[in-house]
Amino acid sequence: MSLRNSFAAPTMFNALRSTRVRPIFLWPRRPGLIVSIAAACFASFSGVTLAQAPAPPTSGSILKCTDAKGATTIVDQAQAARCSGVTATVITPHGLPIGTKPPARSLQEVSDDEETARLAQVKRETDAAVQRQDRELLKKYPTENALRAARESDLAPLRASHALAIKRLADLKVDRKPLDDEAEFYVGKQLPAALKAALRDNDARVAAQNDLIQHALDDEAVVVAKFKDLLDQMASLWARGGTVASGR
Repeated sequence: MSLRNSFAAPTMFNALRSTRVRPIFLWPRRPGLIVSIAAACFASFSGVTLAQAPAPPTSGSILKCTDAKGATTIVDQAQAARCSGVTATVITPHGLPIGTKPPARSLQEVSDDEETARLAQVKRETDAAVQRQDRELLKKYPTENALRAARESDLAPLRASHALAIKRLADLKVDRKPLDDEAEFYVGKQLPAALKAALRDNDARVAAQNDLIQHALDDEAVVVAKFKDLLDQMASLWARGGTVASGR
């Protein structure tokens, strides 16, 4: 480098450093265009298709849909009903997709969904009630011995009533013998009124005790069947609950 050039270099550097360079911004006069460009850039770099993103349409957006015949319709929000039967693409005024709008649901679909929800709620409530009942049963009958003890407790008063009716029936049979013996003296004759009344009373008492015996037997059968079914149910609950049933 010559001596002349060595003196010129600092002078040029100083001139450039003192020069004010003003940045130049290219700002479009249409702000909506900036948003559209930014959205398109984001879609291209991220790999996401904006038309598939579920975005609710705004008042300024436009709907684009295609019917079953392939005809394309582009409408604004005021005419959105024209695209209500199919899935519509929500686009900006510049034509860029920003989301989708699903087809409007029919009254039958809404009704079906409500019925499905109602049935599901009923099932949840029923399942909860069954679970509560199972917990109460496990609390009341923790083992098979406890269940059998409850069975005997329910049968005890019925058996006592049955036994008492049989005893009374035997007493009535004893009371009947002297009446029958006395009636033998009136064979072919009219019985005295007192004897006739005593015989009718004995017959009524015997019939009443026989009814009590039959009712007691019926009630015993109901209790036995009830605890048989309950034993089958409890066996499953004991197995699931981890409680070992003893005395089977």
